[in-house]
Amino acid sequence: MLHKLSFRIVAALMVRSDCQDKDAEIYAYGLECFLAGVLQLLALAVTGITCGCAGETALFSLFFTSLKRNIGGYHAGSHWSCIGGYTVAAVGAARLAKSLPLGCLSSGLAFCGVCTASFLVWRYAPAVHPHHPKTAGEIARSRSVCLRVAATHAVLIVLAIPLFPGLSCFWLSAAGGSFAAAVTLVIPNVRGKEGEAYGAQSSDP
Repeated sequence: MLHKLSFRIVAALMVRSDCQDKDAEIYAYGLECFLAGVLQLLALAVTGITCGCAGETALFSLFFTSLKRNIGGYHAGSHWSCIGGYTVAAVGAARLAKSLPLGCLSSGLAFCGVCTASFLVWRYAPAVHPHHPKTAGEIARSRSVCLRVAATHAVLIVLAIPLFPGLSCFWLSAAGGSFAAAVTLVIPNVRGKEGEAYGAQSSDP
């Protein structure tokens, strides 16, 4: 649906411009990604506000996105499955974090979540797509960025837990975002759709 809509909009605009037809696919792809991003934000905002966990959902999304864009990993097969799956994961994690009692349980889960995410990133990042191969230098630079982002997440959450114990539901949501992003690194190894993770490759003899 978004694909066809993007092409129709681009076709209508190109009639009134000097753009060449060979560029239509590029413009349509960019517009399709933009529309998908807008729909994702709307779905998160509406669902998060409706469920009473807008702040937790926003924090989940911030930590998820900042890590996912660097580590790669599994991607959904369509925009709609991505929007639906991500919205359910973000709002579900936020509601769970908000429903748990503040204190040791939430703080402990947040600590375990971000530590597990850091381990998965250290072990597997970055995921390399078979259709977009990278040189050894590119992989090393990407891996360095992944590790720095994961370490930043861990430090922020570990410091925030004792400093602001009354906001443990937010830190649990943030840790959930990091954990969910890191888990997408493992899915390619299980399903074999998005290429093998770097850590799995480097461990071969």
